[in-house]
Amino acid sequence: LQFIEVDLPDISATKKTMQAQYICASPIEGALPTQHVGFDLNEIMTKKRSLVDELAANAGLKVDGSVPTLVICEAVLFYLAPPAAVSLIGELFDLPKSRYCITDNLSKLGVAPGPPVPSAKEKCSTWLQGAGKELVEHDSIWGGAIHFVKAQ
Repeated sequence: LQFIEVDLPDISATKKTMQAQYICASPIEGALPTQHVGFDLNEIMTKKRSLVDELAANAGLKVDGSVPTLVICEAVLFYLAPPAAVSLIGELFDLPKSRYCITDNLSKLGVAPGPPVPSAKEKCSTWLQGAGKELVEHDSIWGGAIHFVKAQ
């Protein structure tokens, strides 16, 4: 079991330092540390870089498609250029045996807030079906501006 968190390089370095300080001050038996990886996700678009390849090449981490993977995407898509958001989700959706927890604004992926018909849940389900995924649970706030999605 491994936990990998990807954030901007400076933020990732700060989180790694803070985690190390906390673990030293309050060790928890059996706790698994998070692997912090500094990577600007917009570089998926601007420099044609792959997140999965980056994890393997520069962090020595392998995302193994034979092992079930939970991908958590929280409040990151909003900050990416639309092509980077589309490419990132496409790359993550290509991981076999994966489950997804997305808490984010999905408008850059074509799931825009708007009129109540179709509902935010219906829009999200249609988007996921088009990507070959199944909506398991859904909720939204602010008229569909923020989605809480569980998919497989």
